[in-house]
Amino acid sequence: MERVVCSLYDIADDFSPDTSEESAEEEKDTQVNITILKENVKRFSTALKPYINTIKGIQGLFHWESSAYTLVVFMVYMYAVWQGRAVQLFLLCLIFRHFISYLQSLGIKIKFNFLDREEENKIKKEESSLGLSDKINVVVQVAKKVQDFLGKAADSLEKIESVLTWRYRPAAQRIFLGLCVCLVMSAVMDFDLLLCVMGLNIGIKLFLIDFIYYKFPRVQKKYDSVYKLWKALPTKEEWQKTHIKSQIDKYVLSDVGKENEDNITASGEENPETLTEADLTTEDKSFCQLFCLPSSEIPLQGWRGGRRCTLVNKEKRGIGAFKNGKLYLTKSFLCFERKRSPTKENLLIPLVDVVAINKAKPYQFMLGSGMAIEVMVKDKSFIFGGILSRDDAYDSIQQHGINNELPWATGIPLDESPSPRPDIVRLTENKQNFSFPAEYGDFD
Repeated sequence: MERVVCSLYDIADDFSPDTSEESAEEEKDTQVNITILKENVKRFSTALKPYINTIKGIQGLFHWESSAYTLVVFMVYMYAVWQGRAVQLFLLCLIFRHFISYLQSLGIKIKFNFLDREEENKIKKEESSLGLSDKINVVVQVAKKVQDFLGKAADSLEKIESVLTWRYRPAAQRIFLGLCVCLVMSAVMDFDLLLCVMGLNIGIKLFLIDFIYYKFPRVQKKYDSVYKLWKALPTKEEWQKTHIKSQIDKYVLSDVGKENEDNITASGEENPETLTEADLTTEDKSFCQLFCLPSSEIPLQGWRGGRRCTLVNKEKRGIGAFKNGKLYLTKSFLCFERKRSPTKENLLIPLVDVVAINKAKPYQFMLGSGMAIEVMVKDKSFIFGGILSRDDAYDSIQQHGINNELPWATGIPLDESPSPRPDIVRLTENKQNFSFPAEYGDFD
């Protein structure tokens, strides 16, 4: 009975909160120690080398660096798969590798794709002979390698994500169809036969096809469908740029009533669609890149460099109600640039979304006519105040709307217009470079 009671107390202690000294020691030293960090980096690099050498040895096997050795391994593997003994062969290799480690622990010198200790000592001697500048260069090189490795790893993970989330439909469809075929084959074919077919295909791919692709990169670029598909997979940044561009293209206006015009529009403006990439200035390229616009959407004549204005928020008081920036007019958009860097405080208003554009006076106590233009969209209105030559800017916007037969300028609804616009797909996803009117808010 005493032993039973003690056991119950021990079990109860196991489920009680941990107040031991071990947990206190884990929380004790939280500051970064440069010496410990340097030592841990060295330990990690030393411990990682055997695994890197093992991977290099496997790569050398598949690249036929030793033709006789690779040929023997290939024949043994294919025969084992044909006989249905692939799993047993894999387990035998693990047992053999473990046995080699046992012999090495007894002091028997056997090299088996692991780090040569003499080479490691040589590396240490070379490192000890380096000067301060050389050591700094080594640190910079290591940091660059880590940077490149992390960048490539992030690209790979984002590409895999683009497949799993159906961002890149060709690859996602192929994987989906492949999984369906595998499911049907697993239900119809004998399991041992299925493993044999898969093993033979893997052996031919690793030992023969990949070797040909390794020796002849042009053949891989031309015939390796998996390689081409992987290269075509977009990273997250590439997908966002492509997605934004494809959505913005749906807002771009087509030319209307310009049969007798070549490079000059009815308002005397240069036609942006006749400009090539080489004709664009650095400022125009930066503008298109900021708002993810095609090269045909550069600011119109009279709007190059923008017009200084202030976006007025009448719901707020004080300085926070005014946001200084520049207003641009392109063929299809009104653009408000709050900052030259990508931010949601920049505003992109498609002209097809505009309901009305009027001259405005934000506050009644202001003198004169107000120097402001109010742009009304479906659910919101934006007041751009403090515009010099406000009447000229307003007339320019109205004339551009008339030239493109937009209803807020002509008064003719789109469904009654002689050339109605196609349906516009609205965007609901937030963008980092700018905001659309429906998602624009107070970000201060």
